[in-house]
Amino acid sequence: MDVAELVLKYVEVVIWPVVALAVAWGLRGYLREAFARMTRIETPAGAIEFEAEARHLRERAEELTRSPSSGLPGRATGEQPYQPQFPVPGPPTVPVPPPAPYSAETPAPVPAPAPPRTPAPAPEHRPWPAPRSEPDDTHAPAPRRAPDAGGDLSPAEEAPAPAADPDPLPPYGPAPDHSSRPAPGHRSPPVPAPESEGPHGSGAGQQPWVADGVYGYGLPPGADGVMPPRLPEGDSLFGESWEVVEVSPVGALVTAWAALAAMLDQALPPLSDTRAGRDTTTLRGRLVLAGSPPELLSVLDGLRRLRDAAVRDGTPVSAQAARHFITGCERVAGGLRRR
Repeated sequence: MDVAELVLKYVEVVIWPVVALAVAWGLRGYLREAFARMTRIETPAGAIEFEAEARHLRERAEELTRSPSSGLPGRATGEQPYQPQFPVPGPPTVPVPPPAPYSAETPAPVPAPAPPRTPAPAPEHRPWPAPRSEPDDTHAPAPRRAPDAGGDLSPAEEAPAPAADPDPLPPYGPAPDHSSRPAPGHRSPPVPAPESEGPHGSGAGQQPWVADGVYGYGLPPGADGVMPPRLPEGDSLFGESWEVVEVSPVGALVTAWAALAAMLDQALPPLSDTRAGRDTTTLRGRLVLAGSPPELLSVLDGLRRLRDAAVRDGTPVSAQAARHFITGCERVAGGLRRR
């Protein structure tokens, strides 16, 4: 009996810890997730702090778009947007040489007057050229056939001469009518181009640089004659984010950041390396190369930090915080469209 009791005590002391360790090792993934959930801050204070930071970034973005001293890349401070000047079409001008210096004793030579020029008559008063005289076919020798073996042709077998036209026409045809010809120096009125109908009324289908009339003779801006891409409007750019902001605030936040990154990639000058992606580091480097102010870089860094906190760290995001985030992205995008 004493031996049996010792064996049972040995099993209780040694075997049960081994079984507990084996079960814990098998459930290590679930245990790790449970410990992470216990240590994560999931209190209303985290959501309130996230919303306050999103509101602060929205206010800074609004100040950035309203302040002329910290404009977005491509906008000069206190200056109008650059408008390329194009030469006015017209006849070439001949440079006039400067007058030669003459002393008081030697007078300047007086050029001889040019002979008067006789003006040429108007086209409608010019005489019509006389018709060219044609040879008389009545006295022309008639063609002869090749003689037969017996000898020459008889006068009766010769071909008759063609009859002359009693009313021949001049070689140049009938004289043209100059009564409807405009006088010299007359200019016909310009024909207006048809305006295409657009969603905003007449002329909405024209290109923006032609409708505004600020780039000369309808030429697009840019040294290479290529119009920069038109950026999409805010309603179409962030419309999906506003649609899902009540249902999924995190999804609306991620969609708004992706739309802003796409606009930055389209508006900024491309890099020499075509393999460069559209990640945050590359976009920030392109903003620095484009001469972006530090305020804009700070706002974008804050928006990226909030996006990473919502996606990677699982920070709770309220619908109001997502609205502030989307509005901040819209303000930055609106400043880019007004470049």
